[in-house]
Amino acid sequence: MNRVSGFLVFSLVLLAQAALGDTVSAYGELRCEGGLSVIRFASAVNDDLPSFPDVPVELGLELPSQVIDGNSCELADWQEIKVKVGERARRPFGECGGALDAFASLWIGGQKVLSRMWVVRSCFPEAFHYDVIAYQDGRLTLCRTEASLPERARPENGVGCRDATAMLEAAEHDWFEYPPHGAAEAPLGVIQVTQTEDHAFCRGFIDPAPGGRMALEARLPGNGLERFHRQGAMSPSARRAEARNDGWPTSEAFVVPMASSRKGRFEALDPGADSIERENGFSMAWLDFDNDAIKELVVRQSGTSGRFYGQKFYVARDFAAERILRAVAGVRADKSDASWQEFYGSLGHDNVLTWIDARNPPATGYSDRYTFQEVLETELGMLVFAAPFGGRVRPTGLIYRPLASGASELVCVFQRIEENF
Repeated sequence: MNRVSGFLVFSLVLLAQAALGDTVSAYGELRCEGGLSVIRFASAVNDDLPSFPDVPVELGLELPSQVIDGNSCELADWQEIKVKVGERARRPFGECGGALDAFASLWIGGQKVLSRMWVVRSCFPEAFHYDVIAYQDGRLTLCRTEASLPERARPENGVGCRDATAMLEAAEHDWFEYPPHGAAEAPLGVIQVTQTEDHAFCRGFIDPAPGGRMALEARLPGNGLERFHRQGAMSPSARRAEARNDGWPTSEAFVVPMASSRKGRFEALDPGADSIERENGFSMAWLDFDNDAIKELVVRQSGTSGRFYGQKFYVARDFAAERILRAVAGVRADKSDASWQEFYGSLGHDNVLTWIDARNPPATGYSDRYTFQEVLETELGMLVFAAPFGGRVRPTGLIYRPLASGASELVCVFQRIEENF
């Protein structure tokens, strides 16, 4: 028995601007009939309707005639096919950084088979994506058609299909998407403390009712939900009428610093520079950064450019600190290129530790170029709050304690409940 309903169009407003300022939108279509399911993806400009790719001839399949109104269907063997689509920026900044690409997740029989697979690339492809998914009688096939490759496509991203049946064998039941009967679900946007040495302390960094407040302290990376998320049955008219998620939460938000802590006090490297340069450049402080009861020279680098957007800390003592201070004196004296080069060189000394280097725990997945960091003087010692900019890096945020060895200890790990993909 085949249970299907009428018509489905997934619509994802990618807000990627084409060459002439047009708005590019991505669409998905789910078709099911008998034991066959075919999912196709395409993009269109402005209010144009999408032209979905033909099913590749090599599959030997006939496209089901019925289009599903919803994001799931049931095949003849009673297996449910479920699809979710969403989008996010490919990277926080840089080339294609503002382009929102579409991705999809696929469940078959309650098992998550595909998670966040790219399906529409609004900028030129730099990694594989697939715009046709076919499932029939226990076989899964992923295809990339010529229609999905823009003129700037790279040669290695060619067209063709691949047998992905092995993914079915590796898939496991998704208890988040299909929880046990009667299990309570945490609402989207809630921040959970998933690891802690002091739960009450960690909860102090979470505002349970931020409301509509948009103060600078509240707009931290990690406070945003996925931007412009789309999922469900949406015709072009419904897409235009529906309010978009602007990326900021409606429930809990990080607040840094918490009431019982304070930020580390840094002095601008060049006090004579204007406020913007001071904020987006280098600053210094003598702090017990690594919690060994000895103050170290800490140089904070803040960046807001495409190549570096976030904070780094350079920690030095003894002769390494003296070398940095001599270089700083030179910069403050003449601001010449030579003095700046000497300063940059002093930060690269072997005895200068860099935080965050993204190579060691606790944040091995955090980028050393796109991570927000704030030094905090707290009752638990000198700590650092860190959260990644952009993407879906896990965890949402964390607080770590630097140690003199160059290692660190996790104090708090935060994870926001988001849409399951």
